[in-house]
Amino acid sequence: MEFSGSVIVSASASSVVGLLSDTKSVLEALPGIQSSEIKDDSHLSVQVKMGTAFIKGRFNMDIEINRRSPTNVEVNGRGHGAGSSLEMHIDANVVDLGSDRCEVRWAVNAKIGGAIASLGARFVEPTAKSYIEEFISNVREKLEQH
Repeated sequence: MEFSGSVIVSASASSVVGLLSDTKSVLEALPGIQSSEIKDDSHLSVQVKMGTAFIKGRFNMDIEINRRSPTNVEVNGRGHGAGSSLEMHIDANVVDLGSDRCEVRWAVNAKIGGAIASLGARFVEPTAKSYIEEFISNVREKLEQH
């Protein structure tokens, strides 16, 4: 599954990249976290509750955050749970618009296998999209509070 979009944020580009490359801040913005462990500056493990309307479960995920440049952050995750597997790649590019505003252009590529994947795109994609939108909303809120 692939998702992409952009959002205008009332924050400087450096603030956005700083938040997106900070394990603690990313952890606080992830929805559905049941437990977590920050391993170092770029690695964390989480147990997250996810699923569709009638099939829900907990996924154990290992996440790596890489600040690739002053305007780009990449996040990779891999995990399993609920009889399924999940791999994800997130790429965020930040464009400075001046006056403490920027545009965050993001792309998510996710691969789901197992029981949840067998439900088909009709059930899985809306759930994934909702999870992504909630994360983006949480990041935006954190940035605009400061």
